[in-house]
Amino acid sequence: MYDFDNDGWKDLFVAQSHVLDNVGKIHSGLRYLEPPVLFRNEAGRFRRADIGLPAVAGRGAAFGDINNDGYVDAVVSVLGGRPLVYLNPAGANHWLTLKVASGAKVKAGKQWGYATTSGSYLSASDGQVHFG
Repeated sequence: MYDFDNDGWKDLFVAQSHVLDNVGKIHSGLRYLEPPVLFRNEAGRFRRADIGLPAVAGRGAAFGDINNDGYVDAVVSVLGGRPLVYLNPAGANHWLTLKVASGAKVKAGKQWGYATTSGSYLSASDGQVHFG
């Protein structure tokens, strides 16, 4: 969970797919490949955002501001394929990024964050704490 639109509410990004590559033969309502999805948190209610990424066998995700525009980006590890990069389009909201000791818990107003690189399967994220 990261604040992808810098509005002060943590959003949810999911790198997803089913673990069985033949799941469609077992259950017609399920698919092996799924697109990564971003759910924007709008004052406590999550809304699915169309981020235009293709369906892949997503296994993990790493987060950080890759292009230094103040908005959190994501890299998805893909089983049997190249990583998928989501460069979050910049907006007009402000942000604060802090580089502190690993494991530190930081509070800014009503928001809080942990300085850690962990968070997803076989992935390491930027250790800085980001506030929108």
